[in-house]
Amino acid sequence: MNSLTGKVQRRGTFDGYEVAGWRYSDHPSWKVKVWLAECPRDWFGYTVTAGMFELKMFAHAQREAVLHAIGAWEAELVDAKVQKHPATTRGATPISTLCAFERRQGR
Repeated sequence: MNSLTGKVQRRGTFDGYEVAGWRYSDHPSWKVKVWLAECPRDWFGYTVTAGMFELKMFAHAQREAVLHAIGAWEAELVDAKVQKHPATTRGATPISTLCAFERRQGR
């Protein structure tokens, strides 16, 4: 994450597609580009918020690649936040740990 702007950038691959995306840490929407791995010039761009695409998407394989990548990126962000503020209870999952931390912070 870029600490000056709070901008998060990620890249990933899934099922023959490459996906690159970014979002600001305080905003839920990802701006993504997706393309077949061997055709980087033929990319499509989308804005995705909570799994919903801003524009109609017809390519199911692209949709799956984008949603898979965003899911992995969000999990990384949660894990990073949890590692920064470790759980005080045994057996806590990253999501429950994050929720507990945010409750303690009054969020």
